[in-house]
Amino acid sequence: MSDTKMLYLLRHAKSSWGHSDLSDFDRPLNKRGRHDAPEMGRRLRKRGTLPEIIVCSPATRAFETAQLLDLGIEPLVFDETIYEASVGSLLTVIHSLDDRYGSAM
Repeated sequence: MSDTKMLYLLRHAKSSWGHSDLSDFDRPLNKRGRHDAPEMGRRLRKRGTLPEIIVCSPATRAFETAQLLDLGIEPLVFDETIYEASVGSLLTVIHSLDDRYGSAM
């Protein structure tokens, strides 16, 4: 068995700047983002690019993107440390994933 793992990096879909009363964390997707995220999900499924686990920031736009991808991946794990994380923090999250997962997004 290979020790090689696959890591998929995905940025949230296009978000809205139209809500000046919301914090950056709470900004939702805009119309284009809500349209593009499902399309990206279709493209990922068509390519067979399906991770075994998705680790997602709980920021509104990231959460909405993960849901709209509709990849049918469980578990969908929310990790607050991902929001505005440094490379070192992201590596810590990656290294903390259970070894049973051969791929993660």
